[in-house]
Amino acid sequence: MHMRAPVISLKDAVVKRGNFKLGPCSVSVGPGLSVIWGPSGSGKSTLLGLIAGLFPATEGTVSYGEIEIARVSDSRRALLRRTLVAVGSQQPVFLPGMTLTENIALALRVRGVATENPEDWLMKTGLGLMTSRFPERLSGGELARAETARALAGTRMVVCLDEPTAMLDDMNAARIIQMITDAMRTRFLVCATHDPRLKERATTVWTLNEGRLVE
Repeated sequence: MHMRAPVISLKDAVVKRGNFKLGPCSVSVGPGLSVIWGPSGSGKSTLLGLIAGLFPATEGTVSYGEIEIARVSDSRRALLRRTLVAVGSQQPVFLPGMTLTENIALALRVRGVATENPEDWLMKTGLGLMTSRFPERLSGGELARAETARALAGTRMVVCLDEPTAMLDDMNAARIIQMITDAMRTRFLVCATHDPRLKERATTVWTLNEGRLVE
């Protein structure tokens, strides 16, 4: 599906998990950088996952363009996510036995992008000397940087990143923030974060407290 101006919209969306409730939330993802802000346990990752289509809303609607994703088949919903949204997780999964370059090259092939060099993305994160290393040989911070590179690689218009700088020192966090700043000029980015440097650069800030949006 091609969407000239893709927008993800939530209207009165609610997620219930055990004793935790997120929402109701009504937000729209637009150009630039939208930051989800709030203390630990406030629901930042849950809201990010809802926007990314990783799970359905318990109540309310989540729409990709004019399509309400709860009303389409699982295969159509997966296609919508695959063509529109890239996700950078706090707990990235890389295929063992494949180098970082090979892992990102695989992601690019899945996204139908054969023209980008995966090593270029890794160099931007400061991992230029580790492109041929296997994920199991890398630290948590190195994997976090590689995850951001993998999420930004390709042409997906919306990129959702969960705490992309949380495990990084100042120098490497600055690299990732610069990558996000560059990407937000042409794409729609959503970051769940505690990092005030990302909040300062945000086009939109959604503040959560105990699962509710704070005006």
